[in-house]
Amino acid sequence: MKSPKIVNWFTLLNTRVDPASLACFRILFGLNLSLYVFLLFPPAEIEYYFIQPKFFFSFSLFDILHLKPWPPSGMYIHFLVMGIAAIGIMLGIGYRLSLLIFFVTFGYTFLLEKCAYNNHYYLVLLLTMLLFFMRADSAFSISFVNKKNTRHGIPLWNILLLRAQFLILYFFAGVAKLTPDWLQGTQLRIWLDEISDRPFVGPLLTADWSSLLFSYTGLLFDLSIGFLLCYK
Repeated sequence: MKSPKIVNWFTLLNTRVDPASLACFRILFGLNLSLYVFLLFPPAEIEYYFIQPKFFFSFSLFDILHLKPWPPSGMYIHFLVMGIAAIGIMLGIGYRLSLLIFFVTFGYTFLLEKCAYNNHYYLVLLLTMLLFFMRADSAFSISFVNKKNTRHGIPLWNILLLRAQFLILYFFAGVAKLTPDWLQGTQLRIWLDEISDRPFVGPLLTADWSSLLFSYTGLLFDLSIGFLLCYK
C-alpha cells in the first residue's frame, strides 16, 4: 500500500492548471532570443566574433568535441537557423524541435569561446532544456500537434519547475553579493563611474550614496524576488 504522503505529493504535482502563464513566458522568452540573434549578431558582428579570430579558448571539459567555427558562409547560416528556431519557440511552431535546434546551435557558440562566457547565456541553455520537458506550447501557439492531453490544462509541476529555477537563480545571485566589496558599494562604484558621462543622471551616478543604494536594493531584490514570485 502506497504512503498517503507520496500519493498527495504526486497528486499535487499533477494537478491541472491553466497553461496561459507558461505560454506567455514561452512567447517572451522566444521573442528575447529572436532579438538577441537578429539584432546583436548582424553579419558584421558574426564576422568579428567568429570568422576573423584565428584562435578560440575552448572549455577543457569539451575539448573532446574539437569545436571549430564553420566556414564564413556556414556561420551566417548557423545564426539564421538559430534565429528561425527562436521564432519557432516564440510562436510554438514545432515547439520541441525548435527548442532542440536552438539548444544545439546556441550551445555550439557558447562552447566555442569561453572568454565570451556570460551567466545569462548559461541560463538560456538551462531554460531551453527545461522548456523542452514542459508543455509551454499548450496555449497561444501555432501547433500542429494534437492537444488532447492539455485541453484540461497542464500539470502543476511545469509551473513549479520554472519557479524553482528562478528562485535558485536569484537567491544564489543574492548570496554571491554578500561580500565586503559589494556591501561597501565598491563594485557598483566602478560600474557607475564608467557611465558617469551620461547627460542629466551622470552626477547622480557618481554620488557617494548611489553605489550603496544600488548595491543594497540589488541585494534585497535578488534575495527576495524568487520567493515573491511564488505568490500571486
